Amino acid sequence: MNRIEKWSVSGIKQYLTDNYGQPRHDCRSLKRACEIVAKRHSLCPEDLFHFLIENEPVQGMYLHSYGFETRSGREVRRELREEYDEALNN
Repeated sequence: MNRIEKWSVSGIKQYLTDNYGQPRHDCRSLKRACEIVAKRHSLCPEDLFHFLIENEPVQGMYLHSYGFETRSGREVRRELREEYDEALNN
């Protein structure tokens, strides 16, 4: 799995562009949302980014079971969406 080389807005944009084409979302808001939720749950923001974008498991948190998101996984995804929307609107 290709990881983000540099945890920055430009690094996120480059990663998304290289793997998926031109980003449709605001990379600054995405970075901010991952950092806020990661801090809240004592996780790595890069891991949350890959959970959000590629549905990868997050070390230290039970977010998947048999390939499906758990209740915790859905809650973290909801938190990420809320923080993204808030960052986007500020």
